[in-house]
Amino acid sequence: MIIIMALISFNISKSFTYVENNIYVDNAGDLISVSIVNITSPPEVIVIPAYQPSAYIAYYVNNYQTMPVDFNGTDLIVLANETGLLNVTYLSLAYRKTLYQ
Repeated sequence: MIIIMALISFNISKSFTYVENNIYVDNAGDLISVSIVNITSPPEVIVIPAYQPSAYIAYYVNNYQTMPVDFNGTDLIVLANETGLLNVTYLSLAYRKTLYQ
């Protein structure tokens, strides 16, 4: 009986959906990634793959509340603590180097 309860507690569905995910390369060759995530039932951990970000930000579109972002070497990690649209944007200056090598 205890084993069944443990399995049920780990069967949690995600409470967010990706609304938009765009990647641009500007005229200088810098990569800009913009992901819009709809958070429906916080708290939720959002993981965005990132290519050597030089700068990044996460904020809620409706009230511009910024959220802390961590970079673990391959991904940006954001803890979304309220419902709404979350914008996660990063800039990679390192991408320029790969274009011109």
